[in-house]
Amino acid sequence: MPLIQLHWQWIEKCQTIKTEMRAQKEINSNNEMYEFIKEVEANHPLPEKAIWLVCTEKSEFFMRVKAIKDETNDNT
Repeated sequence: MPLIQLHWQWIEKCQTIKTEMRAQKEINSNNEMYEFIKEVEANHPLPEKAIWLVCTEKSEFFMRVKAIKDETNDNT
């Protein structure tokens, strides 16, 4: 189950000048990946001059983020 992140990436003169992480998810199949990409694209349309960047945990652009507990679904 690789953890995948989708980022917006801006490139100038063949160099990344900025990335912004838009979403992350553990992916178990190609179908999950396709659905994840469709959902993120719908919720986060690309800004002008940005492209999509897909990262795994081995990528230099991967961002470590703290897990946020969803308290709306807390059954305790």
